[in-house]
Amino acid sequence: MGNNKGRLLGKERLLNILAERVFVYSLLKRIYLEEPSKEFLSLLVEEDLLKSFPRIDDGQIEKGLASVSFYLRDPDLLKNQNINDLRADYNNLFVGPGKMGAAPYESVYRSEKELVFQEHTIQVRRAYRKEGYLPENLYREPDDHIGLELDFMHKMSDRSLKLGRKGELTKAKKTLLAQKQFLDQHMLAWVPEFSAKIANKARTDFYRGFGKVLLAYLKSDKELVSKLLSEIRLRIASNKSTSHLKVAK
Repeated sequence: MGNNKGRLLGKERLLNILAERVFVYSLLKRIYLEEPSKEFLSLLVEEDLLKSFPRIDDGQIEKGLASVSFYLRDPDLLKNQNINDLRADYNNLFVGPGKMGAAPYESVYRSEKELVFQEHTIQVRRAYRKEGYLPENLYREPDDHIGLELDFMHKMSDRSLKLGRKGELTKAKKTLLAQKQFLDQHMLAWVPEFSAKIANKARTDFYRGFGKVLLAYLKSDKELVSKLLSEIRLRIASNKSTSHLKVAK
């Protein structure tokens, strides 16, 4: 994506980029918020969803997706034993019992005692409330669970897309600014360590791959959102200029 020398993207291309973000966050939140199921694995394979994943970085996303793809090619993928092994990996990493291999809570990585429900949990809750977001698993999971943070980004990216389709660019810019701030202040402040733990503790290529994809995509999305903001600012300025010309006539 680019807007060299102030050139604007076509509207369709801009909306496609916004729609791609909705797709990615929808997929990632499901990976981290839900135990894997036979139905979900079937969907990944039958719809070939990984091919729809945008390659917007220097290759790290591709490497992560290659690991997941390798796992999905297993002829025993949908057999009960494999499903049980994958669920065991999910629980070993993100649930327990016992010490989690990669605790999925921001506060664990950003508090001195590595505890849940700390200062950053409250900060995340405030960020949600500011945007009118109500977590799906309210009162069942701390607000700073990785799946809920991804769900927040999914809802906000969907809001940006809908506003873009309606041509409400100022409001779309506001939602993108909120997403950039959330990436800066929260997700990218702890997901690097979280991703590293997944790489060290995961027992399957499925989670090793998606751990790499998660970090690579968030880093790339931060840059993408900055470019989208520049694009939208140019469009707003262009619209104002056109409006002034009409008034002058």
